[in-house]
Amino acid sequence: MIHQNVLIRILLSLVLLMPIVGFSQDKLLELDNLFSYYHVNGLFNGNVLIAEEGKIVYHRSFGYAEINDSIPLKKVTAFSLASITKSFVATGIMLLKEQGKLKYSDEIKIFFPELPDFLQQITVKELLQHTSGLARGHFKAGDRLKNEALLGILMKTDSLDYETGTQIKYSNSAYILLAMIIEKVSSQSFRQFMESEIFLPLGMSTSFVFDIKSRKNKDIAIGYNGFGKKSDYDLVTYGSAGIYSTTEDLFKWSQALSSNKLLTQETINGAFSSSESINGEILDFKMGGLTMGYGLGFCIYKDELEGNVGHSGAFAGFYNIILK
Repeated sequence: MIHQNVLIRILLSLVLLMPIVGFSQDKLLELDNLFSYYHVNGLFNGNVLIAEEGKIVYHRSFGYAEINDSIPLKKVTAFSLASITKSFVATGIMLLKEQGKLKYSDEIKIFFPELPDFLQQITVKELLQHTSGLARGHFKAGDRLKNEALLGILMKTDSLDYETGTQIKYSNSAYILLAMIIEKVSSQSFRQFMESEIFLPLGMSTSFVFDIKSRKNKDIAIGYNGFGKKSDYDLVTYGSAGIYSTTEDLFKWSQALSSNKLLTQETINGAFSSSESINGEILDFKMGGLTMGYGLGFCIYKDELEGNVGHSGAFAGFYNIILK
C-alpha cells in the first residue's frame, strides 16, 4: 500500500493506514524493515501507524523531531498536517450542516456579500469539492497574510479560472473561505470550533490549530527542506492548512468517522462520493502521480489505491498521508 516514490520524498512525516485486512506478523516485520532501511539511509524520518479492523497493529517512531539538536521523535509528537487540515474543515462544515446552521447549496453571497458579483453564486459544496473555479491560491505562505487578506485580493480579481462546476481544480483559497464560513456561522474562532466540536469530543488531546505559542509550548516536529535546511513554519492562514496532530489522534478521528460518532452515515457517504460536473460527469484530477476524485474534503483514490479514501498533505518539510 505504500509506494517507494512517496517515501523517498518524505523527510518528516506521519503516515496512518487503516483499516487494511491481512497484516500478518511477517508482513509487519517486512514493513518495519522497509521503514528502518529508509530511515538508516536518510530517506525517511517520521511516525507510522497501521491499524487493522479498528485495532492498532503497528506504531513506531523513526528519527528526530528536531534533527539539529537530535531530539528524538515520540509517538505523541505532533506534525503539521498541511492539507489534511482540509478534511477537518470539511468535517466542521458538515457538522454545521447537520446542526441546521447552513446548507451545501448556500451561496457565497450569504457570507461574503462584499465579493464581486461573478463569485456570488459559488456554493459551499463547490468550495468543498474544488469545483468553484477559484485558483489554487491567491498568495504565498511567505507573504505572511492572514485569512481576511484573501477577501481583499478576491475583490480585486475579475474572473474565475474556469466556469464553476465544469472542472475540478485543487484550491487552497476555497478552504480558507470555508474556515472563515465556519467562524461566521458558529460565532467561534476556527481554533475554538475545532477544539470544542472535534478535538475535545474525540479525545484528540495532542491536536491543535497552530500559532506561535504552540511552537514554543507543544511537543512538535520541526520541518526541514530537501537540502536539510530548517524550514521555519511561518503560515499565518488557516483552513487550507494549519492543524497539527499525531498518528494516534488521527486514528481516533478516523475511527469516529467509521462509527458515526461525529456525523451520520448519510453525511459521510456524501463526503466519500466523487464530485460531478454540472453535466453529471464524475470529475477526476491527478496529484502526486495518483488519480483521484474529490468528495467533501476527502480524496477518493483510484487506480492502484482504488477503494481507499483519505488525504495527503505537504508543507514546510512535512509530508503526511492518511488512508481509510
